[in-house]
Amino acid sequence: MSAVAVGTRVLFAGGKSATPPNAPSDVVDVYDTVTNHWSVTHLPHPDAPAVGSVSTSPESDPGVVANLAMFFGPLTGAQSLDLYDPASGKWLSRSAPRSRTYPAVEVNGARVLLVSQRLSPSDNVDIYDTATDTWSAVTLAAPRVNPTVATVGSRTLIAGGLQGTSPDSPTSDVVDILDWSIDPP
Repeated sequence: MSAVAVGTRVLFAGGKSATPPNAPSDVVDVYDTVTNHWSVTHLPHPDAPAVGSVSTSPESDPGVVANLAMFFGPLTGAQSLDLYDPASGKWLSRSAPRSRTYPAVEVNGARVLLVSQRLSPSDNVDIYDTATDTWSAVTLAAPRVNPTVATVGSRTLIAGGLQGTSPDSPTSDVVDILDWSIDPP
């Protein structure tokens, strides 16, 4: 199960359902902290429950993803980025250019980045631009599994990870810095 705060609401999504046993759940429980009211919505892709819904940014900051909850499924072959707008209660789904399993999901401004995965080393980052409704990609300096991703200002840092999928794989000491102020994809 994943949880994300969006504006004055908290969304709880994913997990397993009781019927049938251990099936991915499409239920999203939404709690409004102002009204103290619960409501329910459903993930558009229940076969790919949420693993990392991330990021809200202040509506007053232009060019940012404002008040959208983002979900990308963890299952093998997941290719759908689902965005939920709590103000309208509507879902928007976008097909990613390639499937990923347990990617890191990061937001920088209006961009949603899908980085790496757990099953095989990858050197590509798929980027969805919410402002233009388009996908682009960048290539990292080295393929890796499970790097750490963080955003500071206009920069997104992608660091470390493993060079392979085995627990004995060497760690990567590579850090990629994507600076959106000077080098948009």
